[in-house]
Amino acid sequence: MIFLQAELPKAFFTLESLATLAGATVATVLITNVLQSITKLNPKWIGFITAMVISFIGVIFSESPEPVNYVMAFFNGFLIYASSVGGMQIIGTPVEQPDPTIHAEKPRRRFLNKWY
Repeated sequence: MIFLQAELPKAFFTLESLATLAGATVATVLITNVLQSITKLNPKWIGFITAMVISFIGVIFSESPEPVNYVMAFFNGFLIYASSVGGMQIIGTPVEQPDPTIHAEKPRRRFLNKWY
């Protein structure tokens, strides 16, 4: 019974897991969806800024942040954002569009709505 011998992680996110592409993508999706759900807004830059901040945090807390690492963090931010958008397009639900004939409010955002 190998499953009984496995040790469960003590935390969901650690600095090491956040420094991976998968961890940074999940964190970006989570933070962006929470912010969009709370504010009822859907600006695309929320996810982009979140991805960039997470990418640069990874460099700041690395053992030896060098100038080239900041350049790579810039490009990694784009990769994290693109991965987050792709994930949300797969698992997200479409945003309800209001009836154009009725003067209505903006569409309501739900937690896992598509970003685009």
